[in-house]
This record gives sequence, structure tokens and C-alpha cells, in this order.
Amino acid sequence: MAERTIDGLIAEHLAQAEHENRDIPDSELSTAHRVALEAYDGGLTRIDEMPGHRALDAQRADYAEYVLLALRRNHKQGDSGRKILAHNDFLLEGPTPGRRYTQPCPHCGRPTFYEERYPRAVCQQCGRRTTDRSGRRVTGFNVSMSGGMIAYYADTVDVPDGSGYEECDEVSRTGRCFIDGHPATMQEARFGGIVIQLDSTDQPDQGSPRQAGDGRLRRAFRRLRHQ
Repeated sequence: MAERTIDGLIAEHLAQAEHENRDIPDSELSTAHRVALEAYDGGLTRIDEMPGHRALDAQRADYAEYVLLALRRNHKQGDSGRKILAHNDFLLEGPTPGRRYTQPCPHCGRPTFYEERYPRAVCQQCGRRTTDRSGRRVTGFNVSMSGGMIAYYADTVDVPDGSGYEECDEVSRTGRCFIDGHPATMQEARFGGIVIQLDSTDQPDQGSPRQAGDGRLRRAFRRLRHQ
């Protein structure tokens, strides 16, 4: 930093700002990029909602889904899809042959980012519905830059009067949570952030108060079928 002048820093800042606010011509966009942009600007949540999605082969459709997910994750009110692309050059690089980019959410089936380490990771929409055993919404955070996980009740985070952040000891301690009554696990991701995975059984938890009655009925029905 000692060798860099104020004029040099200002020039770098202006060049970066110009780059991030550039117009991206169609010639820089692949078919997958154009489909993803049309879906994003049309307010769609998945590529197969696009009329022309069948024109994409499996690999390009997977990448277009990934670009759409990235656009939606980086969404800021009023930002066009092309502006988000201009801020994230990696999205213009194109797909790597043989790489998988998305996977279906194990809970709702919507596309989400592919995570080899977390094959049961749920999508962002389902992750926002995590609750404790009583059905109260919880959300997870890293404890610090060095990691760790802590869960708070969602209705106490960023409350207007500033009195929020009530910890959910149960989820902080065990990582055990629920999505629509289905058992899931909330944990610190390997490289930071929080990952929520649906249990491999993918069945409503028998101990969850809202699902216990249904669980007993299903067990009784199975017993009758085997008598």
C-alpha cells in the first residue's frame, strides 16, 4: 500500500466501477445465459418454466439453472440480470465440461446449488422455513469469522426496538430442526455459512407435535396391511 498513490487508487476504483456498470453485449452471452436472464427478468424461479427450455441439452440446462440461482441470490431491488452478471464475472465463464451445477431440493424438488459434500441440502426457500420442535421459526448464523453455529428465533432477529436475538438453545446445541414438520439438521458449512440438510429418511418426525398424530395413523395402517 505504501507504494500505491492516491491517484492510482482512485484510477483503480473508477476502472472497477466502469467495468461493473458496463453493458454486456449479446455476443458475450451463451444460449444458457440468455435463457437464465429471460427467466430472471420474468420473475421465474426455474428454467423449466421457460417456454424454450427444451432447446437446451441437459448440461446447458443445468448451467442455465445455476446462473438463474446465482442471479436470484445476488438480487438487489432494481438490479437487472445483466447488471448482476457485470458484477460477477465468474458467471460469464461458461460451464466446465462434466461439472454438475445444480441438484433438486430433497424437500420441494426445486433446483438448488449442487453440493457434493451436502447431498441433502435444501433450497433457500425451504431453508427459510426451519423451526424448532415446537414449530417456532429459527435461523442460523456463524458464531464468528472462525466458524461455529448459533441459532436464533427468527422473530427476534432485527426487531425494530433493538431488543432481539433470542437464542434457540435446542437447535444451537443439537442442530436438530424441522421443515414443515420434517426432521432436518442445521450446521456450520465447511467453508463458512450455514447449511440445512433434510434427514435421509425424508419422513415427518414422529416427535414433532404437529406430525405425531399423522405418524401414529401411518404406523397403524402399516400394521393392518401386514396382518
